[in-house]
Amino acid sequence: MAPRPQVISPLPHPSDFRYHESLRKQLRIKAVASILTAVSIYRWMDRLFLRTMRLDAMQMAHLDPTEIIAKPMPIGSVIRYTRNSMITTIAISCIGSILWNRQCGMSGGGGGGIISNLVQSILTATLGIVFLGSVLFAIVILAGASPFVDTLHTFLASLYAISLAFGPSLIFDAREYLQSPEKTLVLLLCGPPWQGPCHKIDSFALYGTFIAMVPTMILRILDHGDQVQRWPFPMLLGSSIGYCAGSFVGILSSYVVLMRPIRKKDDNKF
Repeated sequence: MAPRPQVISPLPHPSDFRYHESLRKQLRIKAVASILTAVSIYRWMDRLFLRTMRLDAMQMAHLDPTEIIAKPMPIGSVIRYTRNSMITTIAISCIGSILWNRQCGMSGGGGGGIISNLVQSILTATLGIVFLGSVLFAIVILAGASPFVDTLHTFLASLYAISLAFGPSLIFDAREYLQSPEKTLVLLLCGPPWQGPCHKIDSFALYGTFIAMVPTMILRILDHGDQVQRWPFPMLLGSSIGYCAGSFVGILSSYVVLMRPIRKKDDNKF
């Protein structure tokens, strides 16, 4: 019988208890970062939109539903919300990235190495969000949004959605994106079946962000006159709900994988 070919993997054997425990610690970092991000975007949304929308609903009660829908959200509120949410998301991911690199043993160089990795992550995330946000902006315009009316609203909402869908991944995996952006992006888009447990959260959050954004944008065409239909709130709301739901599913599925009992490897067996 021909000898069985040896499969060489860059990762330790799945039954390595130390490797398994390291993955669990990394997953906790990812999970906490995702939860904190979800809480922060809800807090900003409640402070800058939801409270104002309750007052606007009473003041606009006499208006025709079509007139209410045609009136966009105040651009000042949109700017503050997208700015604060994106900065908070990046800040939380940066802190998680520092802890992640320490856990992975990639924080060499002391304080200088940490600062270098941090700057690298922020630059990668900023450039990635601007580029991908521009792509999403073009897609939203092609999907029916006006290129001449409330253009800044649409562009800011596109940047916000991209910051949720790709921001954490761009921060945590900055080195991979710089070394091989196409391969890393394809791996993220291919989905959880091709990823390790700690990267499932990013893929589920990405898909959740875009999947939930579609129905909320479609509901805008209904002539109900609800405050949530005022542009670009449907896009902001859908991407936020999708990110939170996707992150929850990603965390749950990752823990299910890592909590499976493993068999201790016999080092004397060849």
